[in-house]
Amino acid sequence: MPGITLIYQQDQIDTSFLKRTEAAIEKLPEVIILLREKQFLILKKGKENYPVCLIEQPDYMLLVEGKIYGLDILKDEVFRTYIEGLFHPNKKDTSLTYLRKLDGEFIIYLFNKITGKMIVVNDLMGRLPVYYSNSDPFIISRDIGLVQSLTGKLAFDEQSIYEYMRLGFPLGNKTLFKNLLRLAPSSIVELDIVFSLQSRRISLEDWQEAGRGVKIHEEVLYEVFKQAVKDRLDAFEKPMLSISGGLDSRIIMGEIEKQKHKAAYESFLYKNTIIEADVKVVKQLCEIYKTQFGLTGLEEWSPEYFNELADVKYGMNYLGMAFIIPFLKNMAQKYGVMLTGDGGDKTLACLFPEKQLFDGGIDSQILKSNEVTTVRVCNQIFNLNVADKERKMRAHLNGYGYANMEFNYKHFLIFERAKNWLFEGEDRNRQYIWSTSPFYHPGFFKMVHSMDEHEKKNFKLYRSFTQLVNPELNNITNANWGFPINHNRQLKRLLFKQKVRQQIKSLMPESRKKYHAPNEMVLAIKAQLKGGLEDSLRLNKSLNLNELSQGSLFHILTLLKVATNMNDK
Repeated sequence: MPGITLIYQQDQIDTSFLKRTEAAIEKLPEVIILLREKQFLILKKGKENYPVCLIEQPDYMLLVEGKIYGLDILKDEVFRTYIEGLFHPNKKDTSLTYLRKLDGEFIIYLFNKITGKMIVVNDLMGRLPVYYSNSDPFIISRDIGLVQSLTGKLAFDEQSIYEYMRLGFPLGNKTLFKNLLRLAPSSIVELDIVFSLQSRRISLEDWQEAGRGVKIHEEVLYEVFKQAVKDRLDAFEKPMLSISGGLDSRIIMGEIEKQKHKAAYESFLYKNTIIEADVKVVKQLCEIYKTQFGLTGLEEWSPEYFNELADVKYGMNYLGMAFIIPFLKNMAQKYGVMLTGDGGDKTLACLFPEKQLFDGGIDSQILKSNEVTTVRVCNQIFNLNVADKERKMRAHLNGYGYANMEFNYKHFLIFERAKNWLFEGEDRNRQYIWSTSPFYHPGFFKMVHSMDEHEKKNFKLYRSFTQLVNPELNNITNANWGFPINHNRQLKRLLFKQKVRQQIKSLMPESRKKYHAPNEMVLAIKAQLKGGLEDSLRLNKSLNLNELSQGSLFHILTLLKVATNMNDK
């Protein structure tokens, strides 16, 4: 991944580590030493247009990675005042409150030239994944592969790879590796004589309680969203929207057209009935605005890009998404930024689960709706204590701390699935082109989650919000359903069927469905297993691949590819 890597050691970086780092960088032409002081090295990896801004002041150095929208950080005196406040204990909290209200995807590095103190701050939601190892020296990096190149010490964490197979991602702030964690949202790291990490836990109940008794009108939400779209379009040359046939990207398209802003529209196509339906709907959307869209042909099975994606995200985005890489490369050649509809379904939709007939606890409800691989199949896959791993995973899922089970489920969707799955997918895009979504504007996000979640049920908020952008958009088919959101009778019937299906699933024992695994995927995994990688992943050598689902196979293949890359570095 492109981005910043900080290596910090109080007093002075160890000479032997410094030499090893310099030797590693010589083999990595895309990595440069951006700043060098006796206490730290700052490395930059990536293209020249990757957003990094360095500001030198007499007493401190400020480095901003990523984008802050609607603000010129080089000229804004208010921004500068709050940045400097981070150095003062009595002003720090006020400064953090200000920074967490800023719209963007960013990480701030602040170095005090007089005291030698280093401060690292990320945005409200932790939109840019960044990983740290609290070793000696301390390393924080956007690129896991670079951490492996510099240290050679990464090893798989058994609990993490188990959760990865069960849910598609490690839970909490874990990565797939021991002693390497992801920086939590709303964090501040202070490096001085001692290491200090403080992360503010966002309480969804507190947000909703703050909105209780206050009617939040869609018009107020819309004004914030409108500004978020404008600020993103103004921040880049040649903006582009990745458009699909779903409900989210069409809202952004409608707002772009409403603002009469110049932007391109792009989509992709491969042989798949859902994707083909997507493209048909995109054509209808473009007909409304009498505009055109670009279309990139892809192949869903794209093994030629497996190594590339494994190297870019080190397993944090699974190889089932490798097919998208040619599209991203194509976009990078033509545009300066890619807007997406990511986050629409985490803001406008109701995130509370349906009530279950027989409640088995929040862990069971989460797993029934979100698991990739069943516990029974994991017993076949792994040569480890599955019962112990399952117990620890369920303890984590049951430990979110809300008295209301609905909020526990919502917390999982936002601070587990969105943060650890969806954000990592967006971040994959940034290897090639900057990717952003207005739905994660912090003011919009907090405001929409201050609303009573039940008011969003049956896509009520989706419909009324889209109505403000352009009522005609509600009459265009949602490709995922096969009918428009305005067709209330069909929508009620669909939601009822989904509810019944979910209730039946909650009552049924674990599925023992037999799968017919794609031959090419089985062959790809067997080719990786010839390298003797089973032990590092604790895989059973007698594993019957033909009985696994495609999702499980893709996740096993991802782990094997990452293991191969680790051995090669």
